[in-house]
Amino acid sequence: MIVWLNMSYSKLSRDLYNLLGKDIIFFESGEKIQAIPDIELVEVFLYHLESNNLFDWDYIQQFKNSSPSIPIIVTSSQLRSQNILLGLRAKVWDYIVLPQEEDYLFTLIEDIRESRSGDGYSLKSVNLPDNNAISKIKLKGMSIQTLPAIKYISSRVGYQVIRVEELAEVCNMNPATFSRCFKKDHGVGVREYIKRLRISIACELLKRDKLLIKKIAEYVGYEDVSYFVKQFREVSGYTPVAYRYRWKKLPQ
Repeated sequence: MIVWLNMSYSKLSRDLYNLLGKDIIFFESGEKIQAIPDIELVEVFLYHLESNNLFDWDYIQQFKNSSPSIPIIVTSSQLRSQNILLGLRAKVWDYIVLPQEEDYLFTLIEDIRESRSGDGYSLKSVNLPDNNAISKIKLKGMSIQTLPAIKYISSRVGYQVIRVEELAEVCNMNPATFSRCFKKDHGVGVREYIKRLRISIACELLKRDKLLIKKIAEYVGYEDVSYFVKQFREVSGYTPVAYRYRWKKLPQ
């Protein structure tokens, strides 16, 4: 169950409600912690800051003290440095600005719920996609000049940084020549190719519904989950949560 204080359905986006609506309870301003039914069933506690009010933080701290094991996410419509500092002091899970970071909120809530359920798998416990097999799909019609680079990328897809200079070196070219050849062979630049490969692997991993999105992001080379969400949406048109949700609804 998700509890959201100082928030109402009318303020929430349709996408977020569709994904979380069955399990979310809204409380308007002024209602007390005692009004929350079955507090032991609460998985995530959200508090929306309407204004820069220190009494809100007193309330958040009160809830934190009474239920220290429940993750708290603070949301706001404006980014304020004071709220970031107060959030750190209160040891909240995260501070999110809506609607700009709504995609990240989807991901964060799902990861918290799965990790707290105790059912989440680690990446070590499942058979991951074979990167060599993935690369072979993309080798058809490719110039032999860029073949070493493709193999190099596939073997290092989980690295945060894959430098053009490294790829050029394994192909015995200078970076400028390599970049031209690569784009000619694949129709996209090196950075775009790496991004699409990472997201394609992430799509396969998202079909395994007990893998945490944070772990998937790390596996394909993204340390920052919010940046992973942004990149995933650029390539696929969906957030990772929405992609997984749609996959579950497809006939298997």
